[in-house]
Amino acid sequence: MPHAFVTQNRVRGRIPFHERCAVYVLVAIFWTARVGIDVAALVNVTSGELTGARIVTVHGSAAGFAQEIAIGRHRLTGDEPPLAGGTDAGPNPYDFLLAALGTCVSMTVAMYARRKRWPLDAVTVRLRHSRIHDDHIDCDVELAGVLSEEQQVRLLEIAEKYPVHRTLTSEIHIQTRLTRRDEDPLPVR
Repeated sequence: MPHAFVTQNRVRGRIPFHERCAVYVLVAIFWTARVGIDVAALVNVTSGELTGARIVTVHGSAAGFAQEIAIGRHRLTGDEPPLAGGTDAGPNPYDFLLAALGTCVSMTVAMYARRKRWPLDAVTVRLRHSRIHDDHIDCDVELAGVLSEEQQVRLLEIAEKYPVHRTLTSEIHIQTRLTRRDEDPLPVR
């Protein structure tokens, strides 16, 4: 594999982000296989987890708000609180959105600190969503570790550049279509 494919500074601007991620995953799989880690146990290639193209399936009865969510091998429940007519069997859609944002912030900041070999011990992200005049999300990031002022400032800058944030602030095209139970609901692209 050419060196340019694994050095992020030389790749930026040449290869789209999702393709760089796929290359990084392949390099990681190559090295884990070399040291004897069972790659098949880490990545389920047939479900699209290698490329990040997993299908999220959500199913619910028309009688209420509770939803069963399947993401790969993971099972979740979504619902609304009783004041909104739900049974509070799980987080509401905005809670899931905040969880996705917080998870991505924490992962991105921790990954950056590991790459720089900075003494970051933990990241805690607290988020709040409000709709007073328009949608607004407050994101508080707590960094644990013996970090210099410059390192903390840089990690906060990185916290504002996480992938899910870029997705939500970019133009998003959502294609919704009606399918039958026996059809493949998502076209292959």
